[in-house]
Amino acid sequence: MTTKTKKARKAAKKAPATKKAAAPAPKGGKMPVSRAVEKAAESRARKVGFDFTAGYLIQTEFAAEGGVTYDRRHVSQETDGRAVKSEFVTTKRVDDVELNKDSRSIIWRAYYVLSKHATNTPIGYFADAGMLETLEKDFDEVRTLAREFNGTAVELYRQFASQVDEACKPLGLWGSVFPPLEDG
Repeated sequence: MTTKTKKARKAAKKAPATKKAAAPAPKGGKMPVSRAVEKAAESRARKVGFDFTAGYLIQTEFAAEGGVTYDRRHVSQETDGRAVKSEFVTTKRVDDVELNKDSRSIIWRAYYVLSKHATNTPIGYFADAGMLETLEKDFDEVRTLAREFNGTAVELYRQFASQVDEACKPLGLWGSVFPPLEDG
């Protein structure tokens, strides 16, 4: 470290900090625990340059299941010294292309609305109170689309589950694997 850098650091330490006046400590000289924790957090935030804001952390996953299968087939394998090169072919099968397209569009729309009104962080999406309010309003459209789609999915499941495989009937397997849905 150069002498110039040391001098700059010393000068920065001596410079008056621009901050809000702290609330006076109560008689007896000790701060309440919550205020002490708050001051410690503020101090750490200033050291690393963070600006904390109260808000909400949203952790979610939007997904649709069923109707798509993948078949992976090994094609070839080559060995070159210690390295191995393998080649595979994957085939995607979609039972109903339109339903799959509709479900994917709802999921993409949900992620779009979320990313439009919240900030993506490594641990989830962050939204302050104002952002959360507009997020909720815009999510109403996504909820409506999902309810309509889920109604279609439930009806298709009911049709499928009503077609009991006769070989499973004596074993009592069909009802446990594909239980009937309760209306509600």
